[in-house]
Amino acid sequence: MCYNMLVNGTNFGYSLTHRLLWLIQAHRGRGCRIFSTREDKELIDMFCTKIFREANYIAANNFKILDLLLEQMTYCSLAGYPDTIRRSWISKALKHQTSLGCFSYKLPARAPPPKYSSETDDTKWVFLYNSAHMLGGYCHRGLTALTGAAISGAVRFVLERVYSRNDNN
Repeated sequence: MCYNMLVNGTNFGYSLTHRLLWLIQAHRGRGCRIFSTREDKELIDMFCTKIFREANYIAANNFKILDLLLEQMTYCSLAGYPDTIRRSWISKALKHQTSLGCFSYKLPARAPPPKYSSETDDTKWVFLYNSAHMLGGYCHRGLTALTGAAISGAVRFVLERVYSRNDNN
């Protein structure tokens, strides 16, 4: 079953990024290969090539699936393919940042943030497992996590490029 999912799974959207994530988790989390080093690399190459095409399509169509684009940027950069990271795509995601620092699909300019204070005892931190929304619906959990991950991938790429240039001097 797992073999079929990886080799014969859907080649677009979230299914494709989740297939890539499975390979990344095996490599990074367990230090193992699913098939062989060569076969895993070929699959990752194929996945990130398809993902890059799809990411460009999403960007060309007004970023309508922003969370998928951020997932694509994150996973391919983790797999060693930073070509999916674009400054303009990150800038688009940053437009969804709220004044609270989190991210929302609704542009922040449309709705004022709810009043939350870290100085009062009546606001307690809790995990809301049944909802993707936080802080009165003003923050989207998944979009916030994915934007942070994509930005981290971009920072990693920049730092590796800068330091690898300095190491050669």
